[in-house]
Amino acid sequence: LDVKETGGDVSRLMASLSPMIVPGVRILYLAGHVRRPELEQHLAARGAGLTVIEVYDTLSVSYSTDKIRTLNTDGEPAAVLLTSVNCVTRLRELTGEPEAGQAIGNAVLICLSNRIAEAARTLFSNAVRLASVPTEDALLDCLREALPQA
Repeated sequence: LDVKETGGDVSRLMASLSPMIVPGVRILYLAGHVRRPELEQHLAARGAGLTVIEVYDTLSVSYSTDKIRTLNTDGEPAAVLLTSVNCVTRLRELTGEPEAGQAIGNAVLICLSNRIAEAARTLFSNAVRLASVPTEDALLDCLREALPQA
C-alpha cells in the first residue's frame, strides 16, 4: 500500500490526486451520504472512472427545550468546537432558542477550516478562531491558545 496524507481538506486532496489521474483510471471513493460535490466533479472532469460507496451518514439530533437549558448548568462555555459547516448551521438552529443563545454566551468559536470560520462569522457575533491547518490536532492547539490561562 502507498498511503498519503494530504492535509485535511478537499482542495489539497484534489491537488495531490491530479497527477495520478489519467483517462481510464478507476477510483473507489468511500464517502458519507452528506458531502460536497467538488471531489467527484474534479475526478469526473479528468476522466477518472469513479465508484462511490456511501459508508456513513450524518443525522441531525433534535433536543428538547429542557435539554437545551442544561447546556449551561455548569456555567457559560469558554469555547465551542466547530468541525463542519453543518455544525455551525445546527448551532445556529439551537441558538434560535433563547436558552441556547444564553448557553453559548460569549464563547469563542473554534473552527477546523476557513470555510467553517466564514460560516460562523456570518451567523454569530462571537469571536471566531481558525485552526492553523484542518486537523484535529491543530483544532485542539487553537483551543488551548484561545482559552484563558488558569
